Amino acid sequence: MIEKVSGKMGLPPGALVYVGKKRSFPTKVDYIGYDNKQIEFEKDIPVERLKEIYANNNVNWIDVRGLHNVEIIQEIGEFFKIDNLHLEDILNTEHRPKIEETEHYILLCIKTISIRKSTNKPKIRQLSVVLFENCVITFQEEEECHLHMVKERAVIKKGNILNYGNDFLMYSIIDLIIDEYFGVIDKFHDSLEELESKIFNMCEEESLILIQDNKKYIIHLRRAIFPIREEIFVLMKHASDLITSKTLNYFHDIYEHIYFHMESLENIREINAGLKDLYLSKINLRMNQIMQTLTIFASIFIPLTFISGFYGMNFENMPELTWKYGYFATIAVMIITCVLLLIYFRRRKWL
Repeated sequence: MIEKVSGKMGLPPGALVYVGKKRSFPTKVDYIGYDNKQIEFEKDIPVERLKEIYANNNVNWIDVRGLHNVEIIQEIGEFFKIDNLHLEDILNTEHRPKIEETEHYILLCIKTISIRKSTNKPKIRQLSVVLFENCVITFQEEEECHLHMVKERAVIKKGNILNYGNDFLMYSIIDLIIDEYFGVIDKFHDSLEELESKIFNMCEEESLILIQDNKKYIIHLRRAIFPIREEIFVLMKHASDLITSKTLNYFHDIYEHIYFHMESLENIREINAGLKDLYLSKINLRMNQIMQTLTIFASIFIPLTFISGFYGMNFENMPELTWKYGYFATIAVMIITCVLLLIYFRRRKWL
């Protein structure tokens, strides 16, 4: 069940209300602090402990998982002086992707997209990233960590992430999310190819239902991906003091990836629309084949009906009725008529 945005009606701007799927797990907070010499990692820590260890390193990453506990989100927001209007956006998981820049931090709301194992369909969740001068905070909607690969790079010292600052950590998080779009779009494209083969081989009503479901999923993906291009563009054109020029160059690569995803989604949308046309064409073709078969049968039985009806008249002066071989001659005429009609239909390629 989803808590709707209408639940905020009548509340003043900045009122903190969680909007999203109901959750029962406790909100968890992880801390990773590192520089090129040392790494600190603490899991499931209370907010009070976070205040003690905060800013001990060059790079500080606070990962919050679970937005349904508004009190914890508010406490973190008060400590880091995040505006209530921005906390409101963080708590609204149905919010459109956006970017907000203030004097002290940059807020980026983005959508993570993965594939549900049970249904093989896209699952879209919100992720908010707040970049400070000496800290990065991520707010994830679910208990499962969606950024485990970035954490792995930091904790296991993989890649160059330890040699850069907080702005590069923000880039790494966004880059991981955008890269996951590749796998989602590829699987979506593969499913459309399978559906196309299914329609060709066996045109069933289930195929039309899948096409309509795909149309809905494509709309959701467009809403999740298309606004990100504008966000990254704003980030690149209005360079912030929180992002170095060296890190800013990496965002150009993200911008190109998003443009590629947009083109891929447009292609998928056209393919899916084409599948609907293909389905309707197959249905019309099958109906035409059925009507053609029925018409041929009707055409064959019309002369037979005429013959049987003609000799079914009860006039006394009908010489054929008293003929010894009249019955057999009538059957023979009917058979010859059927054969001639079938030969005619085949030559006209109606069969």
